[in-house]
Amino acid sequence: MQSAQVGTSSDCCLRVVFDREVLSFDLAAGATFGDVARALRTVPRKTYGKPLAIDVTVAQRAVGRGLASLRR
Repeated sequence: MQSAQVGTSSDCCLRVVFDREVLSFDLAAGATFGDVARALRTVPRKTYGKPLAIDVTVAQRAVGRGLASLRR
């Protein structure tokens, strides 16, 4: 399985797994489902086919800050 990195390294990322490739995209710390959908729209289906899995990773410290602000 080949892997391709899109963008730079970050704590928040989107990985899309296809039959023969894995694509990774950087996401902003406050990414929404709309941001994920826009990133997925950039992947040409004719080239890669349908995704087998979609993985979203969010940095723990980014999530922790958001929860702390809700408690105040």
